Amino acid sequence: MRSLVLLVKLQHLGLAPWILFSIPSIAVLELQVPLIVGIATVGVVGMVLGKRRLVLLASISLLTLLILGKVTIDLQDLETPDTGMLVLQFVAILFLMEASLPVVQYEKDLAVLGKRNDELSKHVATRLAVWLRSQLYADARLGIVSFLTSLGLLVVGSLAGVGIGHLAVFVLAAVVALLFLLTYRREPETTGPRK
Repeated sequence: MRSLVLLVKLQHLGLAPWILFSIPSIAVLELQVPLIVGIATVGVVGMVLGKRRLVLLASISLLTLLILGKVTIDLQDLETPDTGMLVLQFVAILFLMEASLPVVQYEKDLAVLGKRNDELSKHVATRLAVWLRSQLYADARLGIVSFLTSLGLLVVGSLAGVGIGHLAVFVLAAVVALLFLLTYRREPETTGPRK
């Protein structure tokens, strides 16, 4: 569990270079390295300090740069990257952005408990860990299903003769819609005692 939390906390250290080195340098005016350092710093500082806005800013910046790279490729008529990789990057950013919010909440709630060693505090800490694990596993399943659904749409679209450029936009929109609906339309969890 700790390694999974650490992976989510340090996500921007891996995501920023992966995204920025995969888009054309002309899209970011050949400023990949400063952008990587800036986005990774904002993301990691946001995770360490528990600042959701900083985490969201770093993730949204990566999404924006990924889309900007795709637009630049289309406008400059550059070599088209693998659409599957584009979808994987898109889903990875969204999945890790979604996974970071429960981790931030978990760390804040755990900090409130402090170093208390009474039975109630231990019970609450255990319940928090169970909650976080279920959130991360649910987000992982959602990310995998979104990616596989996107690949399925790409295959169907290529068989139907739909242009890959148009299909990539459709797939990305479908992934965003799916993640939004499944993430923000969840039924609230009950916090009362079970019967």
